[in-house]
Parts: sequence; C-alpha cells; structure tokens
Amino acid sequence: MVGLAELFLYFLAYSIFGWAFETICCAVIEKKLVSRGFLMGPWCPIYGLGGIILATFVDDFTLPPILNLLAIIGICTVLEYLSSVVLEKLFGVRWWDYSGMSLNLNGRICLWASIGFGMVGWFVLFVLRPWFAKFLTHFSELEILIFGGIMAVVFFTDVLVSGTFAISYSREHKGRMPKREDQTREIKKYVRKRLRGVTR
Repeated sequence: MVGLAELFLYFLAYSIFGWAFETICCAVIEKKLVSRGFLMGPWCPIYGLGGIILATFVDDFTLPPILNLLAIIGICTVLEYLSSVVLEKLFGVRWWDYSGMSLNLNGRICLWASIGFGMVGWFVLFVLRPWFAKFLTHFSELEILIFGGIMAVVFFTDVLVSGTFAISYSREHKGRMPKREDQTREIKKYVRKRLRGVTR
C-alpha cells in the first residue's frame, strides 16, 4: 500500500507540474492567466500518466543522450495522439487542436508540440523525479500512506464530478460543436458553472 501511495504521489507531482507548465505557457501567449484542463484542481492527468510511462520504460534505455531524447519525444507523441482519440470518443469534443500549425497530424499532434513535450518529458524524468524522490525521503511510510490516500480521494472526486459535468456538456451541445476545435476552455467554464449551482 505504501508503494502504491508513493506511485500516486509521483503521478500527482507530474500532473501538477504539467498543469503549471501549460498554464504559464498559455498565460505568456494570451497575456492573461488561463487555467488549463477541465478539472478543478491544479493538475493535468495526461502529464502524470506520461511521467509514469517514461519512468517505467526510458530508465531501461542505455542510449546516447540525443537518442534518449528522441525516444522520449516518440513516447510523448504516441501518448498525446492516443489521449486525443480516447478523450474525444469519451466526451465527444476536442481537448486540443493543432490544425492551425504546420506539420500536424489530424490536428491531434504536431512536430513542434512533440519536441516541446519531449523536452518537458526529459525535465520530468531527469530533474523533477530525482528531486521528488529526495523530497519524499523526509517523510515516514505512514505519512506517505496517509497523505497519498487523502490526495487520492480529492483527485478522484474531482475526476468523477468534473468528468460527469464534461459529459453533460458534450450531450447538451451534441451536433452544435465544431468537430476540430479546442473546447477545453468552454468545458471548464461549464463545469465551474455547474459546480457553483450544486454548492449554492
């Protein structure tokens, strides 16, 4: 159980880092604060999943640094494409779209984003993960188990509630949404509106 709690905390750390990375990038581009993702918490699970996958597979590579980076780019690209397909099938909307950028594939991935995510993946694997591993050594197994359990309840409650409202959004707007356009911001506004209605 402690090992599972620790693994979840790694997942959460990668997810929070990814949320911060995307939020900062969007804030710089749009010159205003934009919270990425549709979940209410400061996390983007695709980064958490990506970090776990990279830590599982890339650590076993005995490749020169440049080939290691190319392998990370490849894994991130495949993960992004598959995530785009799965999320669109599940929710009926696009969560990101690179159709306006050069060298894209079906608007789901593009070369420039893949390179950027590859560099982020390298940072997560070789900088963030060792730092976080050292950080966790300051806590006992019981503390890790308790904190991991609490955060798991908070995270999965967010996923369940926000995910339910996101599905409601896709049903309410079925047939009225552009097939190839990022709908993340509209979904987040909808989720927030529904949550305010529930908590009043």
